Amino acid sequence: MTVEQTGSEAEGNDPGARRTEPGVERPPARRFGTVTAAETGESERPDDLERAADIVASMADATLLRSVAAVILGFVALTIGSVAAGRGIVAATGVEAADAVTTGFLATNLAARLFVAAVAGYLTALAAPRRPLLHGGALAGLVAFLAVTALISLRAAGTGGDQGWYPVAMLFVGPVGVLAGAALCERRLAGREAAAVLALIAVGLNGCATPPDASPAADTAATPAPAVADPLRLPAERNLVSGHETFGAPGVVNVVVEIPAGTNAKWQAEKTGEGLEWELEDGEPRVIRYLPYPANYGLIPRTLLPSAMGGDGDPLDVLLLGPARERGAVVAARPIGVLRLLDGGEQDDKLLVVESEGVFSEIASLEDLRARFPGVVEIVATWFGNYKGPGEVEVLEASGIAAALEIIEYAAGAFEAWEACGALDDGQGHGPDPFGEEWWQACRRHMGREGAGS
Repeated sequence: MTVEQTGSEAEGNDPGARRTEPGVERPPARRFGTVTAAETGESERPDDLERAADIVASMADATLLRSVAAVILGFVALTIGSVAAGRGIVAATGVEAADAVTTGFLATNLAARLFVAAVAGYLTALAAPRRPLLHGGALAGLVAFLAVTALISLRAAGTGGDQGWYPVAMLFVGPVGVLAGAALCERRLAGREAAAVLALIAVGLNGCATPPDASPAADTAATPAPAVADPLRLPAERNLVSGHETFGAPGVVNVVVEIPAGTNAKWQAEKTGEGLEWELEDGEPRVIRYLPYPANYGLIPRTLLPSAMGGDGDPLDVLLLGPARERGAVVAARPIGVLRLLDGGEQDDKLLVVESEGVFSEIASLEDLRARFPGVVEIVATWFGNYKGPGEVEVLEASGIAAALEIIEYAAGAFEAWEACGALDDGQGHGPDPFGEEWWQACRRHMGREGAGS
């Protein structure tokens, strides 16, 4: 017997069928592809699927934005830190804008930038959503690109000078520091450990930037800035003209070296004797355009040769035979002769002396020098006869030790007279004809009156 099921009964037996009230139209089943949910026996949940897709999309967008934000954070930290480190080093070292940039200052600046780059790399890796070292590499690449751009600009502008290695070093300092900081974070060090490492680096940099004898509590404003050496002047501890005796011992004179042997720069003692100065010619430091000086050139202190004796009122010129001596040195030497010259038609004699020690120490006279060291006198005479050009200086003769000692003793007495007669004429002994015969006679009369009144 066959029982025919009614529509309502059939629907009640179908587990996937929906029951509806009589007279209510049932909506068509939703299809997924070619199969409906009812056909597959699955319950359709469209709201959950759409929600999951939205979550996945938002997570992808958040990861990208966080990666970009991490790199930007590191770059901002690097920029601000570099500016702050640069100002801190300038304040610690006291360097002014007009000061010459030293290699030590640039090295300290590089070390500071390495530290700042490491901090920036650490922050970038810490803020990265994943793969911290990869994000640090992205920041390092950006820093390297900017450094290359800056170097190309400097080369195009022709700047850099003696410190041209500094921009090249900057190519490596920034990227290396960033990668080091990212690697530090990649190792997942605890916050205290990382802070300890960075603090140690900071302490080391502070030691580089601060002089060993400087104290943090010291009043830097009260500390005078170090004096800048004048390349055209060399000060003396004692007066070079009057601060040393003429004779150090019987037959031995003191010589102040103005020009070391083997050099071409024309230095001379200042008129005041307070130091040496580089002679100027047409506003430029004078350099002898000839072979270097064959002997040390200098003066004998507390001497002057009046024009009545063929001098110009300056200390006696002297040639110290032997190895090169430092400019400004005072050397004991023995006179052995005098080289008589005419410079522009005026007498310009040069005394010949030898050191009390060294290769010429046993030379007793000009004849002895010619016998033991043939050609020395001729070399010196040839040099002085040509160093100003052909025909400017005429070499007359070379006289012996007796003539040399006579000139020295006379010039030493003239200096003593000048000290006593300094109030004559312009108050310094330099009249229209400095140390001329008229002035010299007045000085003798002045000295005679002082002697008669004493």
